[in-house]
Amino acid sequence: LVIKLRTVEFSPNLEELQRCVNRIARSILESARGIFRWRQDGKAPQNYDVVEYQSAVLRTENAARKIEGSETQTERADDSSSDSEVDFPKSRLKSLFLRIGKNRRMTKVFLQLTGAVSSLQDQLQTFLHQFSFYDTLLRGNRADQLEAFNETPKTFDEYETQIKKYHTLEKDITSLPDTHTIGCLSIDMTKIKTYLNTEAAAWKTAFGMSLNSRVRNEMDDLTHAMEEIQAKLNRKVHDLTDVNNIMTVIAKLRLD
Repeated sequence: LVIKLRTVEFSPNLEELQRCVNRIARSILESARGIFRWRQDGKAPQNYDVVEYQSAVLRTENAARKIEGSETQTERADDSSSDSEVDFPKSRLKSLFLRIGKNRRMTKVFLQLTGAVSSLQDQLQTFLHQFSFYDTLLRGNRADQLEAFNETPKTFDEYETQIKKYHTLEKDITSLPDTHTIGCLSIDMTKIKTYLNTEAAAWKTAFGMSLNSRVRNEMDDLTHAMEEIQAKLNRKVHDLTDVNNIMTVIAKLRLD
């Protein structure tokens, strides 16, 4: 799993995976063109030249490698009513290609391979849907959401709720398995876990810094107010007016 444009996706995607599986299935089937049945006449060949036999096999393997790139050769092989043949001293060897193609069990296996990933489409989409729970981490804009959050005065408890929310998300993400298996696919989740954990920590830090900034501003305001009050209380008393001013400051302190 990877993040692309703030969306959780498979890499490679499902279509690429299925194409790869299809190519592998075809390669397995095509490889049978270079595999020959032994003792096709019911007995072992007599007095054959091992070097000539190996040379014949090598020529056949080279021809098999060219099959995929040559449509003419492929069509000719598919339209043929008999097995592929190559010259062999005193005999002609037949490949296993058509025999495998006619085998029902083998055909079933190849069909299962060609639909191995496509058949898991619904399960994989359901698996991806669980990450919609983390949309805030994937698509949210921290600056905008913090600005909206701070538009109205918030209590310390409200800040604490937000910080705990992202701390809980961090623990949930960490508890996710590193790999998840669906059918024939083993999904590596280490990258998505690292990304989500980093985002959760960034959100938690952002709310913590916002709280620190608010507390620092309030502390500055309180310090400034205390300095003003202290200055008023330290004035020398010359008459009743000064006494009245001091009493007013003390009365205000009691009210606050």
